Amino acid sequence: MEMRITRGRKSRRVGHDDGYTPVAHPFGYEVGGVGEAWQGPLFLGMFGAFWVIGTVFALVVVRREGSGAFLIVALVSGVTWLLLFWVVGRVVAVRWKWESSRLILEHWPLAIGDSTVVWFGRPLTKSKTTPRPNNANLILRESATYRVGTDTRTATSDLRTIPLSLSERTLDGIEGFEAQLTIPADGPPTIQLDSNLVEWIVEFDLDGPKAPATTSKFTVLVAPEVVATP
Repeated sequence: MEMRITRGRKSRRVGHDDGYTPVAHPFGYEVGGVGEAWQGPLFLGMFGAFWVIGTVFALVVVRREGSGAFLIVALVSGVTWLLLFWVVGRVVAVRWKWESSRLILEHWPLAIGDSTVVWFGRPLTKSKTTPRPNNANLILRESATYRVGTDTRTATSDLRTIPLSLSERTLDGIEGFEAQLTIPADGPPTIQLDSNLVEWIVEFDLDGPKAPATTSKFTVLVAPEVVATP
């Protein structure tokens, strides 16, 4: 497994997950939220491609089949566009209303049975206050990829969920929350294989006034070693 610490810029790629590589911080190490990289150009490109393909397809069908086929195409296209608008609109709304998620660990990586203090912050846009999360959990999650005939399927299961106790703390001028993060002594390390992934996830469920509910998710690297006992 490749492990890298970057200084001066953020790099969130390690193995096949984008949440492990930290950035050095005076408090410790900062990791970014998984899946929060801005993909606006990608969404706009997909939107434009769907628009062109859908328009050309509708014109071809109408020319060949007549107005009756146009009604069917218009109905299917309408439902598809509404779904696409909802997905794109939600992504844009979350990006517009919320700042990027931040998780800072006192030390990194962790070991089996290890414990560290973490700080979480995600204020609303143009705010310095993080709303209190509705839920905060450390989750042991396993994903397995397998084949059924010619289909590839992925099954995901949460093997363990550990609630986190939060206390308020201001860091870098942002009002956030601090918690004690403990990896159980009988827990596994992070495992990354071609068809299997076992990882420790820290999740915070957030809701704010006039803002869509969102979840901040972070992956915490746990090395295959047991913490030394005094």
